[in-house]
Amino acid sequence: MLKNFFISKVRVRILEQYMLDLSAAFHVRGLVRILDEEINAVRRELLNLQDAGLLTSKKDGNKLVYKLNQKYPILPELRSMFYKESNIGRAILKVAEEIEGIQLLVLTESFIKNRYENP
Repeated sequence: MLKNFFISKVRVRILEQYMLDLSAAFHVRGLVRILDEEINAVRRELLNLQDAGLLTSKKDGNKLVYKLNQKYPILPELRSMFYKESNIGRAILKVAEEIEGIQLLVLTESFIKNRYENP
């Protein structure tokens, strides 16, 4: 679903990496290895996300490292969208639809992360 809102599949995959670990710092080649995408596509999307203010960059030796801007105004909403789209999030939402009477469903970051880190 998020691919329909975001123009680039590579951008969505980059954002997924950052949403899994909000304190993560990646350099271009590191993300290329993780995502198995073309270096130019990864570099272009990192620059787009930096221009949008979502990522910041800092020199670390001879590498440029990108991190999430923790003060980005809609970061909580982005995190929420990605958590809902995660495998566990979709499974929970599907089960919840089948149960009558649920008025509020809360997916916490720690619950989602626990599922990713301890399958």
